Amino acid sequence: MTDGPAAGTVTAGRGGKLLAYVAALLALVAAIAGVITLFDTRLPGCTTTGTSEALHRILREKNIQNVRITDRRELSADLLEVRCAAVLEIGDGGLYDLSYRINREDLSGPVTVHAEWRRR
Repeated sequence: MTDGPAAGTVTAGRGGKLLAYVAALLALVAAIAGVITLFDTRLPGCTTTGTSEALHRILREKNIQNVRITDRRELSADLLEVRCAAVLEIGDGGLYDLSYRINREDLSGPVTVHAEWRRR
């Protein structure tokens, strides 16, 4: 029998402690990022994929097909509402001014998109 460590075990040297500190630090950063994502209350922007899909869905519901939305820009934003504008090009050659807003009633409520357009 030996007085040293039991078979199959290794004592943590200086490198092992450093690795443990790095692993703990990475775990802490991942946990903080997860909490921030969980409580992120920002609304989607004017040009995000979800907003674009919602606009196309609204237009399809009004039986407006073959559209292109260009020149998207944000007009104003706060915690509960983002106002946007764009140009709507319809397949028949018509150009429309598109105004839309992304909003929610409160910080935990569902996000909705509302749109209106007027011929130029």
